[in-house]
Amino acid sequence: MLDLGFSVEHTANALGIDGATVYRYLEIYDDAENLGDYLHDQYVPYTGKLSPHQCKELQQHMRSTLYRSSAEVVAYIAEQYGIRYTTSGIVPLLKRLGFVYKKTHEVPAKADPVAQQAFVEQLDALLDGCDRRQDAVYFCDAVHPQHNTRGCYGWITSGQTFDIPTNTGRERVNINGALNAHDVTDIVVREDER
Repeated sequence: MLDLGFSVEHTANALGIDGATVYRYLEIYDDAENLGDYLHDQYVPYTGKLSPHQCKELQQHMRSTLYRSSAEVVAYIAEQYGIRYTTSGIVPLLKRLGFVYKKTHEVPAKADPVAQQAFVEQLDALLDGCDRRQDAVYFCDAVHPQHNTRGCYGWITSGQTFDIPTNTGRERVNINGALNAHDVTDIVVREDER
């Protein structure tokens, strides 16, 4: 545009840039030995403070260790690699590595999937053989308020869960409840010593 006689101001307006940028581009063009040198992209993208190998190590470590805050991750990286991040600066790295900040997934500490499947099969057979007018089948369980592991938030691999075993203790308030398998509006609740 400048070669065609356009002014710096007109060129800048047409390209949506400021006049100083037009002068800078012109100076870089005049200093270049040929058009190839001028058009060569010398931009070096920011790759982060951690090497690709360190990122992979961090990713593997975080898949098995729950960090509840970005500050905890910052402290781990500083201790492990001697590299300092800010708590806000670590978030883009964690997202790039595939982690999101979400709630943990609670699972019973003593769950046995094989025993659970066997129970379901026995229950199906029992319910199929019942006469709903004469037989009552109740599901019974007890609850113990505020006496269990509570889920928290932490940096967890996106699309994955981070399991936290729950406490199976039976202390404090004991509330027993029963639910009729045939009529879910038939509920029995009472507080007992055990």
